[in-house]
Amino acid sequence: MARVDEVRLMTKVARLYHERGVNQSTIAAQLDLSQATVSRLLKRARQEQIVRTIVSVPPGAFPDTEEALLRKFGLKDAIVVDCQNDPDSIQREVGAAAAYYLETTLKQDEVIGISSWSAMLLAMVDAMHPLSRKTGAQVVQILGGVGNPSVELHANRLTSRLANLVHGSVISLPAPGVVGSAESMRVLMEDPYVRQAVSLFEQTTLALVGIGSVAPSKMLA
Repeated sequence: MARVDEVRLMTKVARLYHERGVNQSTIAAQLDLSQATVSRLLKRARQEQIVRTIVSVPPGAFPDTEEALLRKFGLKDAIVVDCQNDPDSIQREVGAAAAYYLETTLKQDEVIGISSWSAMLLAMVDAMHPLSRKTGAQVVQILGGVGNPSVELHANRLTSRLANLVHGSVISLPAPGVVGSAESMRVLMEDPYVRQAVSLFEQTTLALVGIGSVAPSKMLA
């Protein structure tokens, strides 16, 4: 247990530092202490619980649920989003959260793989702001089309829009997402543009994929 006079000094130093924002060197000069002593007193103040750190969780943030997901599934990060129980709200809110996450975590020279069959990824791209820096990213379409020309065009535009937003280059995959035989796949792989896209699959550093059904939709005709 600290002595009363030491507790008094710890309290004074802690209030100056934590409540008034005075830096340690200024506190040392003001109280005729060494900076090392000020640092030690601040550490002791935490140990004696004179100073306690409390994080006030605002509405719409769910850190306990996110941490539970990390532990259960061995994830590096997780984001839980508050939204209304309807498809449009879910897509809008999750898309906005994904956009912010990508904007704030994208590293230099990433190889970004994007599955263009996802309405959620479309919502993400719709919510993104153009980055203020050139990333050197390569945006690769990692899933081919579904046969409908309008859907194929939509998928290519989604890949191109993401590349423009991150100031990167785009590599499209001019091939169907599903073929009927191994021979069909072999023929497709003779196309140099298909080979270029496929060659980047194993180099992908960030994969953007949607999780959902394959029921008919505006992204899956």
